[in-house]
Amino acid sequence: MKIDISDTVFVHPASVQHGNVTVGDYSGLWPCSVIRGDMGPAKVGKFTSIQDNCMVHAGTVGDFVTVADGAVVHVSTIKDNCMVGIGAIVQDYAMIGEGSIVAAGSVVLEGQNIPPNSIVMGVPAKVKKAWPPPSKRSRATPCTTRPWRRFTKRAGT
Repeated sequence: MKIDISDTVFVHPASVQHGNVTVGDYSGLWPCSVIRGDMGPAKVGKFTSIQDNCMVHAGTVGDFVTVADGAVVHVSTIKDNCMVGIGAIVQDYAMIGEGSIVAAGSVVLEGQNIPPNSIVMGVPAKVKKAWPPPSKRSRATPCTTRPWRRFTKRAGT
């Protein structure tokens, strides 16, 4: 068993990694996150954020993924460009397709396969909407640009 974490990864002192764990470049392991590779390898991709109180127990979390506070990913696969919302649970052998969002508090059932570019929510999680693939989405949406503009204007910069 080995832990392989890139030098560019932010690892909070209260984060725990155990077993066969790999974490890609520029990712973040935030307070009280746990990455366990004892039942099998646990791989976290590059530019991925495993936030406060998350558990990733074996499986794969892709590149450019956010696993929000308190979420559990158990022996599952999260493809690239996904978000797993606060308190969501992704159970054993589930697969979240590229570009998908799992809403806060949702439960993705064991073995469930979520198609790419889906928005899923509920207990159990159901696909509520499909949305354009990342290549068709605007990166500069009002919700991502306005807050920092307001902040910099107030700060006088």
